Amino acid sequence: MALHQLSERSVPCSVPVLVVGLAAAILLVVPAVAAGPLSLVEAYLITVAILILAVLNGAPYAAVVAVGTFPLVWTGSAGYASPEAVTGNPSTAAVAVRHVVVGFGYVVASACVGSVLVGAELAGLPLPRGVVVPAGAVVGGLLTGGAFVTLQLWRYRTLGVTLDWRTTATTTGLGVLLALSPAVTYWRFGGRLGGL
Repeated sequence: MALHQLSERSVPCSVPVLVVGLAAAILLVVPAVAAGPLSLVEAYLITVAILILAVLNGAPYAAVVAVGTFPLVWTGSAGYASPEAVTGNPSTAAVAVRHVVVGFGYVVASACVGSVLVGAELAGLPLPRGVVVPAGAVVGGLLTGGAFVTLQLWRYRTLGVTLDWRTTATTTGLGVLLALSPAVTYWRFGGRLGGL
């Protein structure tokens, strides 16, 4: 019974906790694993530099995605913020601000995860070879976007909302935009197509 109550209380913050937790876990574990001959201090300093570059190069895409997807919230289709906002009155200013802020944060988090994995790939961490962009960008984007879509659709179910094809497709589309974030960040940084 206590576990059920805990899960009910954690539903509203499940997506942000998972996205931030995923990013934090990758930011803490991957540099230590990929450090190789570097000391941990050097590995984490390089990670901080990669994060700064990821935020600077990913922020324009994050802003475009966060603001550009707002009409989806306004029409009640889906959004980056909680499903409660979309199923309630989606035309309020608070819902708009929440969607833009949360969407921006998710896209930047996805860019950071992908960028750290690209850095680890450059350091020699064995990842599958990327086709168009480095595999780290693909893996980071899929982890973040997939986590968002899975939990966001689960949150709709916990509200008792019957998922229609439009909400499912729109939420999946928002996840795809998150998944593209590391690749766009890599491209904006000056990465060439075709991988490393």
